[in-house]
Amino acid sequence: MAEEKLQKQILDLNKSLSGFIPFVKKQFENQEKLFEIVIADIQGVKEEIQDIKDGQVMQDKRLDDIDVVLRGVLRAVDKDSVRVVNHERRITKLERAG
Repeated sequence: MAEEKLQKQILDLNKSLSGFIPFVKKQFENQEKLFEIVIADIQGVKEEIQDIKDGQVMQDKRLDDIDVVLRGVLRAVDKDSVRVVNHERRITKLERAG
């Protein structure tokens, strides 16, 4: 009698587990699909960040080029300013002498 009760409990447990195992397996498959989606999204974000970094590097190069040009223009303007001041001094001296 105890053996029959134990066998019935084992059969009931087996029936319960036979439904539970496919359920768990399906849940793991669903989680795996979700992880694949998340990994794909993360990879996309990484690529976008790299594109932004590449764009920043290109902009830095452009700004460096602009800086070089503007420094050259600034030097030219400074030299011209000195020439104008010197020229004004010469004109002032000539006006006083004349």
